[in-house]
Amino acid sequence: MKCLTMLLTLWLAALCLCPARAAAQGAAGDAQAQRKVKDDALVVSSYDRAADWTTHALKAYLLVYPNMPVRSRYDTRLMMSAVCAHAGQGAGRPERVNLLFVYRARDWLYSARADARNVRAVVDGTPQILGALAVVRRDVLSGRIEERAVLTLTPEMFLLLARADRLKMLVGPLEYELSDSALAALRELAQHTEPKK
Repeated sequence: MKCLTMLLTLWLAALCLCPARAAAQGAAGDAQAQRKVKDDALVVSSYDRAADWTTHALKAYLLVYPNMPVRSRYDTRLMMSAVCAHAGQGAGRPERVNLLFVYRARDWLYSARADARNVRAVVDGTPQILGALAVVRRDVLSGRIEERAVLTLTPEMFLLLARADRLKMLVGPLEYELSDSALAALRELAQHTEPKK
């Protein structure tokens, strides 16, 4: 529990320091926005010398799903990040990788509906059941709600997602396909979860 608290604290700090960038619309804008996402989707690593513990956090980015109306892009937002930690310095094999989601909207989703917490993926055409979100924080900010939720994955499952050529995520009722730049960001984090041989 102490490790999860530390990871969530680091993740919340990363969210505050690194605002999410919107995904692109249209062919010309898509390439430019993907570069912005790629540039912003860097892994922040920190080493605690006293505890001999390294934490890697992927900066949060905004997910845009295909059926999202233009108006709701201002009302409803889903951001995703990832965090992992391991003993020692540099790259190392973590016990788990946490995918972190921030949902902002007018109404509660993950807290109100248990079925909305189920997360699935389609990895290169093959369906995978990833598990259920755990809601870790709920806030009301300026008339909008904000829910923060965590999905814990095994390193093997995370590497399967990160190595995909095409990855579609289904987070409750929200469905989106990760762009090449978002997959590149996951692969960058994956490099930190595999010790060099």
